[in-house]
Amino acid sequence: MRTKLWIASLINAGLVALMPQLSSAAPKITVIDKVTFTTTNPVQMDIYGKNFGSAPPLVMLDGIEQPVGLYTDTHVVVTAVSPSPIPAGSYRVVLSNEGLAEDGDQMTADFEVTMGTVGPQGPQGATDHSGATGATGATGATGSHGHTGSSGIGDWVNRDFTANGHSGTSGYDLATATLSCGTGTPIGGSCGHRDWNTAAADISVSFSGLDPLDSHAWRCTVKNTSSSSRAIRMGVICKQ
Repeated sequence: MRTKLWIASLINAGLVALMPQLSSAAPKITVIDKVTFTTTNPVQMDIYGKNFGSAPPLVMLDGIEQPVGLYTDTHVVVTAVSPSPIPAGSYRVVLSNEGLAEDGDQMTADFEVTMGTVGPQGPQGATDHSGATGATGATGATGSHGHTGSSGIGDWVNRDFTANGHSGTSGYDLATATLSCGTGTPIGGSCGHRDWNTAAADISVSFSGLDPLDSHAWRCTVKNTSSSSRAIRMGVICKQ
């Protein structure tokens, strides 16, 4: 009987040790694999990839926001591309969806796409004849010693941290982080939402300045008005 209890204890201990490994999930990374356009007017754009999310994403074409119709985790359709028709050329497509992002997720992807047909290669130009090598000139006199230049402004250091979403029952929580210059002195800094997208409107900066508790560090405090977590980036210029 004692032998059976001892074996059962070992099995239970092994399952408990495996639970953290089984529960951990790899971070999601949004990837665009292919972008196609129709020849209709208005032009329709189809974006294929993975980890687009279950909510309507933000789609930008060369900095212009596009109207999203159909959307799944692997396929997004822009029903009427603006401007339309599209002139032939290369364009940058950016898709982002931070609504369901967790720590470590990268929910923004960009893709370069060519619209139109590439023309044929032009003929090779005529070969130019090289002229004769000129004679080496005389060595000039040594110039006077220049003045010592001023020291640089400083080194730029940055880090990211997460502002958790609020529950909706206890108000908005403030998220605070600090960034140290080591033995150096902060002479400037900033902080705010990490990405350029619609989620940036959820973040307001409450404080960005020298840490009152550490003269060698910069402190950033933000308020997240969303119920979802938001990625914050802060940076500081360190003078050594």
